Amino acid sequence: MRNQSTMYDEADSVRVPLMTKKDVAQYFQCSMRQVELMANKGRLPKPFYLGDSSPRWRKQDIESLIERLSQDAQAKCGVEVAEQS
Repeated sequence: MRNQSTMYDEADSVRVPLMTKKDVAQYFQCSMRQVELMANKGRLPKPFYLGDSSPRWRKQDIESLIERLSQDAQAKCGVEVAEQS
């Protein structure tokens, strides 16, 4: 992925990695249009916007979504998910 944007979280004094629509598409290995459709249907975390048409997602939110979807899929198949420490 290209250089990612970052958001500065003043409460924690930490830079928060951000993902553009293109970054999310690359992460999911899909088109940017598919990212738009998933966002519009509520299948992605709600983005925030820089300007009128520049959505950004926190990388942590996208990674958490992947983890949750993985756990849900494993639970539906009857596979136990090992606790991570």
